[in-house]
Amino acid sequence: MKDVLLLVAGALVGGFVGLLLNVWFEAKWIAWSQRRRRLRFSRHIRRTVPEDYGPVSVGGVVTRVHIVEGDGQAVIEPDNVIIKLENGKDPLPLPVELRRERIARQLRSSSPSPTNVRAWNSATLVALQHYQVSRTPKGEHLSLRLHVTPVDYATFAATVLSLDAPAETADPYGAEATLRQLYFPNPAREASAIRTPIPFLANGVGVLLLAFTDDDHVILSKRNVHSRARPGERDVTVVEGLNSELDTYRGNHLSLYAAAVRGCQEELGVEVHTHDIKILAFGVDMDYYQWSLLGLVDLRCSVPEVIAAHSLHAKDRWEGKLDPLACDPVRVFERVKQDKIWDLGLVTIYLALCYKLGNKTVERAADRVFGVRRPVGRPWRH
Repeated sequence: MKDVLLLVAGALVGGFVGLLLNVWFEAKWIAWSQRRRRLRFSRHIRRTVPEDYGPVSVGGVVTRVHIVEGDGQAVIEPDNVIIKLENGKDPLPLPVELRRERIARQLRSSSPSPTNVRAWNSATLVALQHYQVSRTPKGEHLSLRLHVTPVDYATFAATVLSLDAPAETADPYGAEATLRQLYFPNPAREASAIRTPIPFLANGVGVLLLAFTDDDHVILSKRNVHSRARPGERDVTVVEGLNSELDTYRGNHLSLYAAAVRGCQEELGVEVHTHDIKILAFGVDMDYYQWSLLGLVDLRCSVPEVIAAHSLHAKDRWEGKLDPLACDPVRVFERVKQDKIWDLGLVTIYLALCYKLGNKTVERAADRVFGVRRPVGRPWRH
């Protein structure tokens, strides 16, 4: 009887230990598989230089976009995006302050545009002070923390929209130089400005989304020719800046997903939920020094329903015209190649299509459309 009890006890203990080991190994295997999948996918976001923060290329076309967080496949979950709103701001350098004051005067005296929309100096934009990227302790999920301060539209226009305009100076005999020449005179300074943002230039942090419909289409847009930013250019579906008043919670925090939901409502007239939105990356477009989060949104409705909602409910429908396309990467890339699109828009489209259709399919489509040959014998760094 004693031997039987010992045998049963041994079997129970062995089974329990085996179960624990199985759970442990299974967890390790899942974590390893997820890391390997993320790494494999991230290699399809090609970088043209071996250093960190190298520019992304799409179909061999080198962009000015540098991704500092995200691999295009793993979603940055809402709880892992923390945006803290701070009050302190450094004074603007004299060339920026002079231009900002001139633009502010123009806005105060401006008359309604041909769209019957009057420009005003909104004070609810935000500027990026610094950021932190990491992985969560459990599951190694992408984690992002941004520190931002309020800024007005005049400052945004004096920097982001004016990097290549001659810098204004109090000295009438001063040599003319652009903000880009002053603050990004060489690749080393550019790389430094990516690792450590220049707060008085990093204005208007926002979110870009490519929208997918239930009837297998994507929605592009064409900006109004009277827009101050990129007039008449092709764009993604939603481009929305963080708002220091409308997107706040817990007093001094901003919700990226609240901004994205609001953007869909204001620019499309469509109501979406947080779970409809996937944020895939965070980066900067050095053409504008524009910092943004890039992703996609599932609209849960058809193209005719989106068009109807846009005409009836979109508060900002004057900003652009919607352009539905079949969710075929070749057709989408052909359209954006035909029309000028800023690099952040192109990279957002590429990442969103990769997430939906698979990186191999989208990579082949980009190579086919843009047709940029890779140098023979030279490996492409990812």
